[in-house]
Amino acid sequence: MNKIDSIINKINKKSRIPIESEFLFRKYISESLTGKNLITFYNWECPPRILDADKKGRLFINYCVNLEKIFRGETIDNFTEIPRVVKDKEREIDMLKFLKSLGLKFRFIKLIADTNAYYITPYSLQVLGKEKIKKVFSDFKRKIEEMIRKDYKFVEINTFLFTNLTNKYQKEYENAVFKALDILDSDISKLIKPKTWNQQKEYIKGHLGFKEYQRKEIIDIAKRTIATYGAEGILFNLLSKTKNFSNCVWMNIEEADQRTIAITNCLRQKSRLANLPMIFL
Repeated sequence: MNKIDSIINKINKKSRIPIESEFLFRKYISESLTGKNLITFYNWECPPRILDADKKGRLFINYCVNLEKIFRGETIDNFTEIPRVVKDKEREIDMLKFLKSLGLKFRFIKLIADTNAYYITPYSLQVLGKEKIKKVFSDFKRKIEEMIRKDYKFVEINTFLFTNLTNKYQKEYENAVFKALDILDSDISKLIKPKTWNQQKEYIKGHLGFKEYQRKEIIDIAKRTIATYGAEGILFNLLSKTKNFSNCVWMNIEEADQRTIAITNCLRQKSRLANLPMIFL
């Protein structure tokens, strides 16, 4: 068994589901072992939020929450997202140590999903204002970095607001988002399977706390989420070709399912690109 086969086997033994896009991942491993390019393992930190209503009773996603409480691991409601550097810290550190033990040369990137407010919940911008949202995301990033400096000392690691990356490819990213939305508004089945669409609606309802009768809001956010995931798939193809983000691989902690794989790769497949490599440790 050669070195790459050995690494693949060891990762698959620890994985909840098989490696996604194994062929491309093998290429990245080869370039890592030969010193040609680092692998860029990344995962997401989603800013916490609550489902709220404005003065007229219209629902919106409110990102202005008590971060001190969140970073103590305390929930605000049944749908609060606790940062991974809090609730999954030990698990994440174990994963990175495992990947390092395989002899891989890699960097690890924490991405703050601040694009959520701009592309998934644009009404939140109208209610809260851009400056307030930018501040809360900046504060969230700072607290993530404080946790990382304290606990993640054994690997090269950086934290980025995702908008810092999309801004460099603004045209490509927005074209991808709006292309996906146009397809979804016209005929959902031309982008994803009906089963995936139904799963996505159920996921959004449970993830954010919508009630069954709030179908309009569920459908809108479900479509926008698919569009941003698809656009991310395109963006990581571009980033993978750069020196500072070479060979991107999603170290997927929480969404180890076919729904996530499908929506992330929906636009890549339309563009005849290989699926984004993912590992599910």
